[in-house]
Amino acid sequence: MTTTTKDPLQLQSTLAAVNLALQSAHNKAPRAAVGWAVLDSDENILSHGSVMAGIETQRAAMSVARYNSKIDHFVLTCEPSPGFFVSEKLRENLENSTCRAITIAHKLDPQLLDTEWLRWKQNSDLSVQCLQGSQLAKRLVSGLESVRTKYRPWVSVVSSAYMNNKPAPLTIFSEEFGFTSFVGCLVSQSRAHLVQHAQAAIVECLPEDNTMDELVDIFEVNTLDEVRSILRYCVQENRFSVLLSCDADFLAQLVTEDLVDEIYHHISIKAQCEASNIQSPPYINLNQWSLINTHTVGDAVRLQLQKKNDIPELFGELGNRLN
Repeated sequence: MTTTTKDPLQLQSTLAAVNLALQSAHNKAPRAAVGWAVLDSDENILSHGSVMAGIETQRAAMSVARYNSKIDHFVLTCEPSPGFFVSEKLRENLENSTCRAITIAHKLDPQLLDTEWLRWKQNSDLSVQCLQGSQLAKRLVSGLESVRTKYRPWVSVVSSAYMNNKPAPLTIFSEEFGFTSFVGCLVSQSRAHLVQHAQAAIVECLPEDNTMDELVDIFEVNTLDEVRSILRYCVQENRFSVLLSCDADFLAQLVTEDLVDEIYHHISIKAQCEASNIQSPPYINLNQWSLINTHTVGDAVRLQLQKKNDIPELFGELGNRLN
């Protein structure tokens, strides 16, 4: 492995390729994807692409092979890691090509690295440069970090409630402008969809495939044990990012047991339930969470929350209520 110093114009072209690879990966799956770009000796981008983590990861190697005699520089959003992104064919194709340099947008923890890639990188004549990872680059490996630290994939939750705190079916929002397309996008960027039994009807409004044209498996859940079991299965299947749809009561249980990383909570402004049926609001401990965005969705409000150690706090302490 060698290192080189780029002139300003080369650096600018490299960063443009890095950003293109990052954005492509982000569109595939914001929390578990890998992107790449192939450049020639004039730093022109010949090709770029991305894959969801754990599926069809040989596409990058195929891109290198296609431009075998023209490639001079290869950009990758993160280094290969077992299950997340394989490297055997990629190493072989890079070695047999005209490539002279590799730029990595995000350097992984050594514990996560593919050992064969690490050995090859150290012995290769190619120049390998690892950039200081941007926030976007770090987000793209969130699923991998979640598996390492929590032994489960990254879990995004879509949840719902009435203004008077009673759990609400997600289907009451299906006619609100943009709701179905928003949740549909979350489904298409996931490799599994866990659905609380009471929310099963929402599935009919959502797409069946993800951004890799893979059928998204749907798992109905009623208990935390069922959730844990399916998340373990997802880890075994190299599925690093999943979606879970539920009501506020189930969300409270997920938060308490640290089974969720990102929340999109919907509160109905217009629809109400009978006063006689009002139950005590679920206690949701959000001291470790930040409210990072709010949206009006027709006659509903969407609150987006993430863990403070993932996104810097923007709105201060949340307390224990979502509505």
